[in-house]
Amino acid sequence: MEKILSELNSAVGVKGSAVVTRDGILVRSALDPSLKEEVVSALSSFLIATTSRALKECGIESFQRFIITSTHGKVILVNLEDAYLVVVADQFINIDLTLVEIMSVARKLKKIIKIEV
Repeated sequence: MEKILSELNSAVGVKGSAVVTRDGILVRSALDPSLKEEVVSALSSFLIATTSRALKECGIESFQRFIITSTHGKVILVNLEDAYLVVVADQFINIDLTLVEIMSVARKLKKIIKIEV
């Protein structure tokens, strides 16, 4: 899993990636030293919970991918069913190209997670 995350991090503009459970438990990470694991996992847990709750209020069961764009970067959350892939990226990335890589990694991780669980 670490190898897959590290390969994703080699994509232009990706600062780090991690696999986090819905409740914020860090499964694996390959984060830039400037990113604190506990902050990324706590933020991810908060975003997953609040987004899921808001979507359910609108009659939508769950999300597959959620992208937050801010002045200083982007956070991409991808539902892996048993966990979430969290990618922290630079604000200037070409999101369309990077999403192709992120979704490819998500498919690989889904298979691994199902085997490990």
